Formats: sequence, structure tokens, C-alpha cells
Amino acid sequence: MNDINFRHIVAKNLVYYRKLNKLTQVQLAEKINYSDKAVSKWETGESLPDVEILKVIANLYGIKLDALVSDYDEMSKKVVIFYNINKIIVPLISVTIVFLVASLLYVSFNWWNVPFIEINNIPFYELFYLFAIPISLIILLVFSVKWWGYIGNTVIISLLIWTLVLAIFFTIDNVSSFNIQSELIFIVAGILQIATIIWFLIRPILKIFSIKKI
Repeated sequence: MNDINFRHIVAKNLVYYRKLNKLTQVQLAEKINYSDKAVSKWETGESLPDVEILKVIANLYGIKLDALVSDYDEMSKKVVIFYNINKIIVPLISVTIVFLVASLLYVSFNWWNVPFIEINNIPFYELFYLFAIPISLIILLVFSVKWWGYIGNTVIISLLIWTLVLAIFFTIDNVSSFNIQSELIFIVAGILQIATIIWFLIRPILKIFSIKKI
């Protein structure tokens, strides 16, 4: 196989798997810390990425390196499709497990009438569902870091901040043994939210300075 044919195969595979993962050239470039111009050159066969960046791209798509450097077949297509389905199914299953555990704890504590902190005459274990939301968001953040990019990370972090703050607020506000100005946590949440927004705004600028030129 000559160099021209090899570049054509790699270019074809790069285009195929990028579109299969519903990414634009700009989005792919952002994820691998390269410029979109470099990605464009790879996909037109004008140049070839080195082996290390090919490995990075393969890991991003959940495929083997061979799938990028050889003619893809139906089996490799099915593997990637299955991987993309898992990007939705696995997070949903994880969140479902969190709420299932919360339900089991609720039923168990309620069944045995376990005494603990009294919250306005409401059993503390009813808060399990309230805290299940930020816990679920923490799990989703783990998947987001791997699959969904920094926009998804920003959204989830923002939701996590406020759901966690609300859960803590309702706990502190209703537990008579706590003598804390619960409103102060909203100030902390506001600061964290501002920091998240600033990170969201300046990250693309920082990426420009860190992009590797080819």
C-alpha cells in the first residue's frame, strides 16, 4: 500500500467515525487539543496525524487503532454504534441505581421506624431522595468529562452546585440542632457559579494558546 492510498484510508475513517460520533471538526479539535485546520487536513488526506494522536482519537471513539488505519468493516461499525448507545444507557442506569438505593434506604428506615435526627417531625430518611439528585449529577459529571465535553461539564457542574446547596439548605433549615445561618450557603453557591461561568467563558481562549500547530 502506497502512502497516498494509506492517507486516503485514514482520512475516510476519520471522517466516518467523527460523523458517527456526531462531532464537528471544531468539536473534535477541541477534544484532542489540536486546531480544526489540522483536523481538516487529516480528513482530506493532505497530511497524516502521528500515531499518538491516532491513539487518542481511537480512545475517544472507543475503537481500536486498527479501525482508523485500515478499511472499516461492518463489525467495526457495530462496535462504534454500540459504544454510542452506551453513552446514553450507562449514565441512565447509573442514575437509576442511585435512586433505587435511595428508595431501598427509605423503605428500610421507614419499615423499621429507625429514630434519628428529627426534622420538623419528619424522618430524616426522606432526605435520601433530595441528596440523590446531586449524587446523580456527580456520577453524570464523571461521564461528561469523558464523553460530553466542557459544555456538558459546565451545565452539570451548575446543576450540581444548586441542587447540593438546596439539599444542604433544607437539611440545615429544618434540623433544630443546627445553629447556622443557612442563607450563607447561597452566597457560597453564587461564588461557585460565577467561577463556573468564568471558566466556561475563558476556557476557549486558553485553548487557543494551548493548541498544537501542525
